[in-house]
Amino acid sequence: MEIGDKYGEIDFYENLGSVYESVGYYTLVIENHEKALHITKETGDKNGQGMACAKLGLSLAWNGDISKALHYLSESINLYEGVRRPLGDRDHFKVSFSDRNTFPYKY
Repeated sequence: MEIGDKYGEIDFYENLGSVYESVGYYTLVIENHEKALHITKETGDKNGQGMACAKLGLSLAWNGDISKALHYLSESINLYEGVRRPLGDRDHFKVSFSDRNTFPYKY
């Protein structure tokens, strides 16, 4: 990862969050997913924001904060729909996008 590599930073915080999740440190999971979300907002990457919101939402749910979890999961769906909507009639792109980004819809 290079200095100033925002996407590398996002990956770092998401991966670190996953490590903390594997050992049950949900407060640290949430902190790292919040950092990743903040950086995705800086980059303007709506798909990345959707993923970060979904991961943060799930982490909050595991930690028992259901109202905040629902907020972030809903935000994730809104972001994904915003990315998906401009695809218009190009259904083959919609299917591919939906296949890759389904987990916020499941919860």
